[in-house]
Amino acid sequence: VTKVEGNNVYTKVVVAGPVSSHKGINLPGVAVSLPALTEKDEEDLRWAIRTGADIIAMSFVRFATDIDRAHEIMDEEGRRIPVVAKIEKPQALENLEEIVKAFDGIMVAR
Repeated sequence: VTKVEGNNVYTKVVVAGPVSSHKGINLPGVAVSLPALTEKDEEDLRWAIRTGADIIAMSFVRFATDIDRAHEIMDEEGRRIPVVAKIEKPQALENLEEIVKAFDGIMVAR
């Protein structure tokens, strides 16, 4: 990182390569303010429920309340299935006790 201005982060490329869509970046020490589920995640969750999935793993969980929207969708679809929280960010570690209580399982990733 060479400079940070508001919501913009300027970086220097160390090892060049192609960047394709649907890729993430890691900014240590930066709290992400994105919703727990994207529109595509919500569509995928509905598909999984309708096709008989028996468990869901939710990526990039940061708060216990991240489960709320998934439960709303499950209730709309008429079926609840267990949800495992993938612990991938420092924010999740700070809220781990509450996350453990809210979710059906925990997966430590990365």
